[in-house]
Amino acid sequence: MTPSVFRVWAVDGDGDGDKDHMSPPDAIATMSLYVCWLDQRFKQAGLPKKDLPALVAAGYRTSDRTVIEDRGVPARVRPHVDKVLGYLAEYER
Repeated sequence: MTPSVFRVWAVDGDGDGDKDHMSPPDAIATMSLYVCWLDQRFKQAGLPKKDLPALVAAGYRTSDRTVIEDRGVPARVRPHVDKVLGYLAEYER
């Protein structure tokens, strides 16, 4: 997550009064909020639900707007998305 995205979505995940991108509780809480928002954006845009893991990975890497305009994973972020989907497959075993 870029610092600018973190600033927009920042959550104080550990309740210490500080929103710090280097704090795992803050970063994880912020990322989960952002990823859930991406999921909803892609559903609202009518993108295929079966593609949501790839779409979210692409949106995280580029932007929701780019994914929606391309109606799927942009070619330039496909290598990143494939890597993320590989990690997901390993985790699901």
